[in-house]
Amino acid sequence: MRTLIVVLFIATLLPAFTFAQSVAQVTTLEVPADKTADYVEALKTLIPILRKHSPRSNTRIWQATVAGSASNRITVIVEFPSMLAWAERGPKMNADPAYKKALEVFEGMERRILSVSLHTEL
Repeated sequence: MRTLIVVLFIATLLPAFTFAQSVAQVTTLEVPADKTADYVEALKTLIPILRKHSPRSNTRIWQATVAGSASNRITVIVEFPSMLAWAERGPKMNADPAYKKALEVFEGMERRILSVSLHTEL
């Protein structure tokens, strides 16, 4: 009986532990090779806006190099200290006129978003 109580207690805490874990939003894109530099520069204009709304976030931009048919793909990883920080950032950024204006730059870049996923640190 004691074991069952301990298991149930831990099970009730798991969602809280998951919510407090670090998370990363991972976006993978294809960008034409001749537009890669422009795309990265445009991304860099978004980073201060993201930091304004999620000061403890960290953004990294990667390019696949030795990856077969996936070579030259761009992966943008935004790390957040918790799921709560990730969730709070969204509405704030979406309401920010500077963010909306910065997004306009991407419209003519012929980028193709392949995936967006949220990863939880183990």
